[in-house]
Amino acid sequence: MKPLSARKTPTKQPRSRWIQGGGGDAVISKNEADQFTDGLLQIAARIEGLPPDFATNHDHYLHGIPKK
Repeated sequence: MKPLSARKTPTKQPRSRWIQGGGGDAVISKNEADQFTDGLLQIAARIEGLPPDFATNHDHYLHGIPKK
């Protein structure tokens, strides 16, 4: 596989910041979506000490933007 610096980036479709080559058009099955959701719920169940408004204001806490 070529190093990231040697790969060509498509010019017509914006690249996702988080998923390489992503443009928001990913298609997954219901089973895959359910497995992903279950995994996130398992992670969320173990997290402690978050502010009570974290769900609403996660961008504030993660990136520093103003609270909603």
